[in-house]
Amino acid sequence: MELKLKDSLRKGFTLIGQVNSARTVDVNVVVNAVKSMGKVSAVIVSEPQGVLGAANTAVVSGVVKRETGMEVICQLTCRDRNRAALLSDVLAAKMLGVDCFLVTDGSHPKTSDIPQAMAVFDLDSAQLVQMIKHLSEKGETPAGHKAEGQLNLCVGTIAFPAASPIEVEVRRLERMARLGLDFMVTYPTFSIEALNRFQSETKRLDVPVIVGIRMLQDVRDARRLNEDPRVTVPPELIASLEKAETLKGEGKANACLEANLNFFEGFIEAVKSSGFAGCSIHAPGIEQAVSRLVSKLKT
Repeated sequence: MELKLKDSLRKGFTLIGQVNSARTVDVNVVVNAVKSMGKVSAVIVSEPQGVLGAANTAVVSGVVKRETGMEVICQLTCRDRNRAALLSDVLAAKMLGVDCFLVTDGSHPKTSDIPQAMAVFDLDSAQLVQMIKHLSEKGETPAGHKAEGQLNLCVGTIAFPAASPIEVEVRRLERMARLGLDFMVTYPTFSIEALNRFQSETKRLDVPVIVGIRMLQDVRDARRLNEDPRVTVPPELIASLEKAETLKGEGKANACLEANLNFFEGFIEAVKSSGFAGCSIHAPGIEQAVSRLVSKLKT
């Protein structure tokens, strides 16, 4: 099944949704959020940033696959699992019909909502890519044990266009490309100029780049995101969200939505014109906004 996604990324512009797992046992929390996204080609099930102890993404990905029939990309984080646990998650996800994985190192637990948690980092993201590709192509675990069944897995990673120096980030991605990386998803960015610079540095790797889009609930959400040194929310988008603050209730929500739609419609068209493989649209808490944005884009 993952070949459909790989073919799509190579042949045309692909729109993907993204939904966070959650600290809940109610499957409808995530499933309904995915269903509200409308006509996207696939969905990434990710760990909420800064939140530890959310429902396991491998299990949630399998539930989303079963309940929606969509292509699902399961995020795996090296931070709090050793290689045995990561292998278990990959096999469990595949057993549930999930073929595609997005791997990341993850932030240190001290920056999370459970700072007492112990960091693991048994593997880094490149080593996890290598493990998954070896498992897929040879049917073997890192210890050389045989894994039963047909695997045929797809694996991508998070890329950071705003990394400084960018040469270090490119070398990291180059290492993964040599290991068989199938795609990369950029960390949320609002600058087409930064993306084009990143593309000029990485085009030779011949790995499809999906641009990460982060829609904003309100101006407070924008300001929180701006505290991340890897992200700069444009002043014009913040100004539009500030205007929405003068309203109340449904009027405010609608004004915030329009601010997002007005900015990202043009931004995604620019991303498409620049030759990127697609966009991954993340709208935590307002997942229905993904459907509105997708419907406004030119096919």
